[in-house]
Amino acid sequence: MEKDDNNKLKIELVSIGILSELAKIRAYGIKKYDTDSWRAIDKSRLYAALMRHIIAWREGEMYDKESKMPHLSHALCNMMFLMQKEGIIK
Repeated sequence: MEKDDNNKLKIELVSIGILSELAKIRAYGIKKYDTDSWRAIDKSRLYAALMRHIIAWREGEMYDKESKMPHLSHALCNMMFLMQKEGIIK
């Protein structure tokens, strides 16, 4: 009998690089703040941080001056936090 994978999550479609970038940003944030400190941040502040990173990137600044990490990685992390707050992901 052939195994039916049709209804299973195709996690192999997600780049390991994306997961690595999220992990790096989270590790940086945990050193600077605390593991779950983002949970106390209002959604509007998370959105503002997300947009500041996107705008800096759009204006040609690849890396955040403070962390020396990519603005897009910070934006990705802020998006993840917003998605968690919205209940889209756990």
